[in-house]
Amino acid sequence: MTRWLDGRPTATVPGDDRGLTLGDGHFTTMLVQQGGVVLWQRHQTRLAEANDRLGFAQQDWHQLEAEIQQASQGVELGCLRLTLTRGSAGRGYQGQWPAIPRRLLALSPFPSHYRQWQQQGIDAEVAELTLATGGPLVGLKTLGRLEQVLIKQEAASRNVDELLVCDGHGHLVEASAGNLFLVFADGTVVTPSLSECGIAGVMRAEVMALLAQSGLKVVERRVRVEELTDVAEAFVTNALMGVMPLRHIGEKRLNRQLADLLLESHQLWR
Repeated sequence: MTRWLDGRPTATVPGDDRGLTLGDGHFTTMLVQQGGVVLWQRHQTRLAEANDRLGFAQQDWHQLEAEIQQASQGVELGCLRLTLTRGSAGRGYQGQWPAIPRRLLALSPFPSHYRQWQQQGIDAEVAELTLATGGPLVGLKTLGRLEQVLIKQEAASRNVDELLVCDGHGHLVEASAGNLFLVFADGTVVTPSLSECGIAGVMRAEVMALLAQSGLKVVERRVRVEELTDVAEAFVTNALMGVMPLRHIGEKRLNRQLADLLLESHQLWR
């Protein structure tokens, strides 16, 4: 893994950085393909919204884009994570508002198993853990991701590829690290509402836009977990995996027509 701190190559982050000590920051993970970041404008929009809501100053986007371009140069396929923190400070919660964000870029290899997963499909079950709802951080990809860490731990303990996660009221929200799309037996395409919890990923927005261009509307609504019995197809999306078809949810076998259409027609990202 290669790292840059505020545009300079480095292997370390200051120990008093508020991102480390308090989780005071946010991040996005980007797909690098043929020397450039895929869907950068969608990533930038989400970063700017998080800056506003967390009291970060809007950084020099031209400078940041130049740093991202430098980090991506010559990379055929990889993952680039951008982390923005409130920077260094003494102990305690009090910080600077608005803060000039500290920028940490980290380049790592693309997960090699994603391609095999796309070809074969993956198996999913419903998580026992649930997501908290409400609060001022709803929809923000902040540095505190302990819910997702515990969900991944549960998936490993159950030996399943993916878990679908509900809120405390029994509504489906998302997968462990991506958004969820469901195709019901009547052909309706639904993605769970994220008004109470969950993260609206850049690939979720891209898929919804592509389907709308094809004349297929995606319905955003609350989905009861019991409705999974009526689902004919399902897939998970995020910026790295693109579209990931689900082969099973529990014992239920699923088809993959719409997922394959997206993968083949729009190369997301076979």
